[in-house]
Amino acid sequence: MNNINRLINLLMLAFLLIHATARASQTCPPTMGDAVINFQNYSITDNPSIPPGSMLSGAILGQENRSFYNCPEGTGPVTMRFVANNALTVAPVSGVAPNGTGAPASVYDVPDIPGVGFAVGIRETTHCAAEPVHYIASGDDSVAICSTNDPSQMATQFFVVFYKTAQEIVYEQPNSGQIRAGTLILEDANGAVISEAGVTVEVAAADLKVHKSSCYISDNNITVNMGQSSVSDLNKGMDGDKHRFIIPLVCDASQTAAVKIGFFGPTEKDAQNHDVLALSQQESAATGVGIRILYGDNYGAARGTTVPLNSTGVEPFANAARQTAFSLDYDAQYVRTETQATAGLADSLATFSLIYN
Repeated sequence: MNNINRLINLLMLAFLLIHATARASQTCPPTMGDAVINFQNYSITDNPSIPPGSMLSGAILGQENRSFYNCPEGTGPVTMRFVANNALTVAPVSGVAPNGTGAPASVYDVPDIPGVGFAVGIRETTHCAAEPVHYIASGDDSVAICSTNDPSQMATQFFVVFYKTAQEIVYEQPNSGQIRAGTLILEDANGAVISEAGVTVEVAAADLKVHKSSCYISDNNITVNMGQSSVSDLNKGMDGDKHRFIIPLVCDASQTAAVKIGFFGPTEKDAQNHDVLALSQQESAATGVGIRILYGDNYGAARGTTVPLNSTGVEPFANAARQTAFSLDYDAQYVRTETQATAGLADSLATFSLIYN
């Protein structure tokens, strides 16, 4: 029986663009001169009770490039490294490790929005897919992303996390446009740079502002273990098993009826599967498979129905008078999206966000 792998990371929301620009006359120039990522106009929300250093968003997947570097045969070994822009202002607090473990992240101020910072994470998915997303650690100015003897078809995923850097944040402050975050480089075995590309976080087009929130999600990073599903069963028209996950929400008592949770992420492009999460691009990925999210027990008659993706038109959850803490449950399952599914890795990433009525 063929099996497909494992898990989907559900991450909180944000809005940005990541821009990568190649430099001329390089041994391994990036294959994309410009990579611009479009996000809808979402809002970061802050609850005044959470302390500095807390994440205002989860790790937001901003870009996937299937072949960011494509070096000539025999170029390796190389190391991909992200180097921070030394013109950035380092925030006065270190950020909670975005991966949930490891060293605190180095956080940089978002210009013009006092009290808000950001960190950039990068993952290489062809040769180092088993490794976590790498962030520059607090006190460092760079981080190694991936080392390989075969730098052909090096693929990248870019992430951004927003942080609270002061107890008081200036709410509704207009964003600052582009932020030059740093440089993605390739080093040869002697440490010489053989390629580099700029990485810019662009928040202007996404209307980046921070709003005061009456609710907050107490766990910004949720991993759902999807177990194993049978490709044979999927090809017979059966959906995969449902896997429960819970989003913890805390609200002021007066606001619980005014908030919903929406899910956002890359989807299949056809009309039939537009509410199915597409799988992440990586080596040995499954094909013809996606992930569907379903409403859980908190949603009354909507329980078991599909959650619409990339939409504010989601169902409100049931709540009792004076209730302020909620455990909102959902289910995730593999579904076939093409005529034939094939076995392989089957990961996906989504973002969840508070939506106020």
